[in-house]
Amino acid sequence: QISNPYLRATFGFLTADGDNYDAVLNETGITVHDRVAFACIFLSNSRLYEYLNQLTDVLIQEGNLAGMLLTGASTGGIPLLQRYLDCTGDVQSVSLISIRSFPSSLLDQDPYIQEWISSYRGLLDSWRLWTQRAHVDITLNSHNANAKPVQQVFVSCNFCGKSISVYMQGGSRNRGQMARLGTTANKLKMSSCPNCRKPQPRCAICLINMGTPSCYQGISQAKGSPTRPSTIKLTDFGSWFTWCQTCRHGGHSAHMSQWFREHSECPVTACTCRCLSLDAASKITSVGSQKNKSYESVK
Repeated sequence: QISNPYLRATFGFLTADGDNYDAVLNETGITVHDRVAFACIFLSNSRLYEYLNQLTDVLIQEGNLAGMLLTGASTGGIPLLQRYLDCTGDVQSVSLISIRSFPSSLLDQDPYIQEWISSYRGLLDSWRLWTQRAHVDITLNSHNANAKPVQQVFVSCNFCGKSISVYMQGGSRNRGQMARLGTTANKLKMSSCPNCRKPQPRCAICLINMGTPSCYQGISQAKGSPTRPSTIKLTDFGSWFTWCQTCRHGGHSAHMSQWFREHSECPVTACTCRCLSLDAASKITSVGSQKNKSYESVK
């Protein structure tokens, strides 16, 4: 009794009667792609078509992912993935295969694929794997560049409550103004609300009205082209808005970081809030630095 499947197939091929290669084609110990390659070489067209259909049905019934070689990234592969999911419960593999393989039109329309991806995203949420969930969403949205997700977080005015970002206004007048700004737009800072014209809050350190050009995505006629305009480079994070969720005081990110390197309390007069100690990220950083110091002392 020969235990090696490839050796058994070799003897079956050598002892085959005419073009009857069932001993090779039905050898389950051989990988699917090897059996398909053998069939493509030695079978006639009609016999090959019959064998591939038969093998595809068997692989779908077994839930064998190797059958994707035959079904391809089409609707024919959906029953195969569903059968695999029914047998194993591996919603992660099914979802990732779908996202990576199927076209965006199929991802948006097929109810099975949508249910798999939705279940996998819910599973990541239940495990509190927020970063992995974000990677899945980014990969999923990258298949359709035209379907950009709606912005959910933006800076709003303290007085009227509307967004201070120009692109949130949606008016052609703003776009025309940005087109006329040209190369000076990258130096422009919005220090007042474009809707009510009230000034933005002042930085608690430098006392200057906070403003950032990051909300502008203007057009530079000198560098861009009519079909693909160049986008102004976003400002550094150091000039962005930063505030404490407890006392509501804040300022430019770089100024606040520099302040809390030497102080523990809020920079606003008469405010005793220890803002940095309430930040979860700072706690993680401080724990890491303490571990490094203890490690150095041991050395």
